[in-house]
Amino acid sequence: MGGRGRYTGRWGRRETPVGVCLWRYPVGKNTPEALAWDAAVRRWAWRLWLTDWDLTTEVAETLKGEGSGEPAAEVSCQPEYRQATVTAVRSYIREHPDEVDRVACHEVLHAVFSPLTMFVDHIVETMPNSMRVVTKESWRVHKESMTNRLEQILTKVSWDDKTELKRRNRADRKLGKP
Repeated sequence: MGGRGRYTGRWGRRETPVGVCLWRYPVGKNTPEALAWDAAVRRWAWRLWLTDWDLTTEVAETLKGEGSGEPAAEVSCQPEYRQATVTAVRSYIREHPDEVDRVACHEVLHAVFSPLTMFVDHIVETMPNSMRVVTKESWRVHKESMTNRLEQILTKVSWDDKTELKRRNRADRKLGKP
């Protein structure tokens, strides 16, 4: 996996029902905000089957957003390497602790859709300049709308981890998986 050389944190490795999950913990970032953000992102990565991804969680003071307003979080993905960095704004986590799980779900969903996003971005770049700006904005709006809707659905579902694990095991047995 590329990019490890530039990172100075410690690594964590966890066995999960769907594979091995690698995590990078930033050095000196054991603040309550960073720990809450890391835990929420881990939960959603597990629930959305991204355990084979190399995920890094970070907490920053500010972020530059694509849309209007200041974003609460962002994700930077390299789907071809199954790598993502999920970053949240420290003040947002501190001021809205009840929103951390929802925002983490939203950003992990962006990672799930990142192969599609990468493909569409490539197609848009091949378009004539006259169509490119409108198409980029339209894609951004539709992508956010889809992500927001799925986030609303997923955060309404009861996600008791033991119950979810039992459900997955039953489904695997029905499909004949060990």
